[in-house]
Amino acid sequence: MSGGGMTCSYGAGSILALAEKYNLEKPDIVIAGSGNAGTLAYFVTRQYDFMINIWSNLLATKKFIDLGRISKIVDIDYLVDEVIKKQAPIDEEKIYSSKILYLIPATNVETGQVTFFSNHERDDIFEAMRASKAMPVVYNKKITIGKKKYCDSYLSTSTELNTLKAIQLGANRIIIIDNTLPSFISNFVFLLWLNFKSKKFKKNYLKSLKRIKKIKFPKKVQLIKLKPVKKLKISLLNNKHEALEQAIKQGFDETCENLALKKFLKGI
Repeated sequence: MSGGGMTCSYGAGSILALAEKYNLEKPDIVIAGSGNAGTLAYFVTRQYDFMINIWSNLLATKKFIDLGRISKIVDIDYLVDEVIKKQAPIDEEKIYSSKILYLIPATNVETGQVTFFSNHERDDIFEAMRASKAMPVVYNKKITIGKKKYCDSYLSTSTELNTLKAIQLGANRIIIIDNTLPSFISNFVFLLWLNFKSKKFKKNYLKSLKRIKKIKFPKKVQLIKLKPVKKLKISLLNNKHEALEQAIKQGFDETCENLALKKFLKGI
């Protein structure tokens, strides 16, 4: 699954359809960074009601996104510490005991390279999610895990990079959910942020971005990408209740109606 801020509400609807309509509840590997990292945690534990309640209700508050709170427009600490740990608590034991390999990518702020945190390695999933969701500028914090610092970035939320990781782990049938929307503002902010990074970071980061754009996946690997068919009526920082509910429903309905997906899933 891709990242994409509040557009990830579409992804929540889409993966709910995979679980409820197609009974796809036990894939071998799931990977997502940023906005969809938490979604996949609830998917692994099958806490679907919590997942949807978070996206449709618990995030629709200024406690989470406040455009007037310049120092922390998006409060990831509220999301992790209040919502994910308390209001809709994830079943940690199910996360760590699951046979599903659950990976959360985050970007190393010193090297510009991506680290994949894993439930099977018993990495702290809460801090891994916090790191993966640590959006530059609008959250503006670096998250320390071990002795290294991490953040969110286009690289760690790239469906191309995460698909390549799945293939390296042996996956040969892959569903990609990509709810990202082109945004001039977010691209501008990203370039501004990148300009302040070290030479080492920029060199490694830009090299990796260039590499993933040239990725050619093996022909033996079967891929299908699920993207919004109709234009989403939501944006990166739009957490209005109505817009979130509409995006969830759109993700669910379009996934249920996807004829190519039905054909892809036959025999699983």
